[in-house]
Amino acid sequence: MTGVSCLPALLLQQAISGLGSKRTVKSTPSAAHQGSQERLGHECTGTRDRKQKKRDMRSLWIQQINAGAKEHGVPYSKFMNGLASDNISLNRKVLAELAANEPLSFQALVQQVKFMRGL
Repeated sequence: MTGVSCLPALLLQQAISGLGSKRTVKSTPSAAHQGSQERLGHECTGTRDRKQKKRDMRSLWIQQINAGAKEHGVPYSKFMNGLASDNISLNRKVLAELAANEPLSFQALVQQVKFMRGL
């Protein structure tokens, strides 16, 4: 549960009600509390993993854009800055898709940035 703030009220409610204890009876309050913490921990890992997946995908897109831009002699930072200053609003997901599957379209974008930025 590190890094994620789960509500103490939810923990208390689960501990009192013994939620999920259909097969085993929680005979002591500490057992109920421990079981509710385990369930709450599993609930919080889903959120953590979804956020981690988003970070991983963004990192992958940046690497793909960087590789495509370097093929044409432009660093990633100058390429992205050039797109922003030329008011070309394509997100990283689309740019990575262009770099991987549409090299001519991506090359046109790089040439546009080079022309406008004087690179």
